[in-house]
This record gives sequence, C-alpha cells and structure tokens, in this order.
Amino acid sequence: MRPFLFALLLATIAGVLGAYGFRRTRYAAPVPPELARAAHAREVAVATALGFEPSIGPTEDSLFSDEYGSSPTVLRRFELAENECVAAVVAAHGWGKLSKVRLSRQCPTTYAYRDPNDLSVQEHVGGVVSQVQFCAWEPTHVELCVSGFRMSDDPMEKARFPATVTHSLLRAPAERVGESLNRGYVTLPPPPIPGLAQVLLAEPDVPEADLAPAEADASEQGPSRSDVLAAMRAVTEAVRQCPHSGAVNVTVRVTFQPDGTVREVRGSGQAEATLRCVEDAVRAARVPAYSAARGDVVVQFPFVFR
Repeated sequence: MRPFLFALLLATIAGVLGAYGFRRTRYAAPVPPELARAAHAREVAVATALGFEPSIGPTEDSLFSDEYGSSPTVLRRFELAENECVAAVVAAHGWGKLSKVRLSRQCPTTYAYRDPNDLSVQEHVGGVVSQVQFCAWEPTHVELCVSGFRMSDDPMEKARFPATVTHSLLRAPAERVGESLNRGYVTLPPPPIPGLAQVLLAEPDVPEADLAPAEADASEQGPSRSDVLAAMRAVTEAVRQCPHSGAVNVTVRVTFQPDGTVREVRGSGQAEATLRCVEDAVRAARVPAYSAARGDVVVQFPFVFR
C-alpha cells in the first residue's frame, strides 16, 4: 500500500509541475506589432491634444536589457530646460508585457518599486501602452526607462516574436500644458518657492445692492464692483510673495471705510502662514473715497494659489 501511495504522490507532483510549466510557456498569442503601434498612436494623440509637440520617435528597442528581464531598460536620455514639459509614450509588442514606465533623473540598475530619483511613474501597466508626463521647474537631466516581464519561456517563440517597445517623446512649454498633465504619477512636484505663485482673481462676493453701479459716482454711492476688483489687483503682486505649499485657497473678508482705506481684514483658510501674509497684503488695498453716509462696505474676496 505504501509504495502505491508514494507513486501516487510522485505522479501528482509531476502533474502539478508539468501544468505550471505549461501555463508559464503558453499564452494565447504574442501582441501583434500593429496593435501596439495603433495604441501608441492614440496616446500620442492624447498628448498632442494637450499641446505637446513631437520631438523624438517613434523608435523601437528591446524591452529587456538582460536575459532574465529583471533590470529596467533605459530607452532614452535627454535634457529638459527650465519650465519645459515632456510626455513619453511607450507601447510593447511580441512576447513581452510592460509593468512599469518611469521618467527618472537616474534610472535604477535593479528592480525598484520606488526610487528617490523618480520624476513621474506609471505602475502596473494594464495594457500594451503607457504614457508618463513631467514638467521641470529647473534644468533637469531625465532618463526614460521601462520594466516588464516575458510572457513566454519558449526559446523559439521568443526568437520569432521578440519583446519590443516603441517609444516617442513630445515636448511643450509649461505655461501651455503645466495645468493639464493627465498621465503618470508625478513623484517630484515643484518645491514651494515664494514669489512664484500664480494668484487667480475672482469676482468679489458681495450682494449687488452693497456696491454701486460701475458708472456711478463713488463719492456718493460707494465703491463699484470694478473699484473693488482694481483694488484687489493692485495688491496681487504682494500676495504672490506669500509663502505657500501647493494649491492654497485663501478667502478674505475686507471692510472698506468711507475714506477708501481698509478698516479690517479677516481671512479664512487652512494655511496659517499664507493666511496671515495675505491679510497683511490686502490691508494696503484702496478704493475711491465715498460719502460717509454710505457707511462701511464689506466684501469677501478669494485668492487661489497654484
């Protein structure tokens, strides 16, 4: 009985190993080149629609830099100027599958889940194509590298349908596309630098009855909506100098008094240092003097840092 059980166990193990090997070496089919090139062209069109312009490619390279495919492959090394953006589009065909595409200051030499040099990454690529984008705030050396795995261990199949990647680079100035990036996960955003904020102005939040019409005499009716906007624009440069980190919204409640100066400013927002700085800057706002009979005029005004 024992020899029979032992033989049965060996047969079971052999069957499992055989099935595993069959599963590893047999897939439905290699990815056709025309399918990958069509997917590549669609992603290039996505980048072009954002405002990117073709710079390099399409060119083809091997997906793997070694026999086992464990090390990232560097497809391109290039330089980005200050305030220049890049979109990298990569598609794979043959018996190869993309797993990660990254823009890096220096690609890792071994497999790395996260690397401190990464700039923009797409992980767990689900299809045959990937796109990553990045905008440089200073001159930057960039490398485009890919990682993947083989979908067949059959030497004959690998020779007939080698794992190949097609890649292209597109470039654009940051002022054109910097707010529209929609591919890749940017792992190294620009640092918060005082004075480089883009401050967006909006309409003052105040009932129409509390502001005089634009053509009215401010000395009798009080400040008009255009007067308030002009006063806020005049302090925008000082607001831009306020320290901030990333996107910050600050809303100020401003009380103007009849001589046109600011009686009181109260700000609301989560960034305390930015909030206090904006309050100090807005205290310098001025509107044309108006009749004391009109009394104080209160407006709420949002500043948006990008």
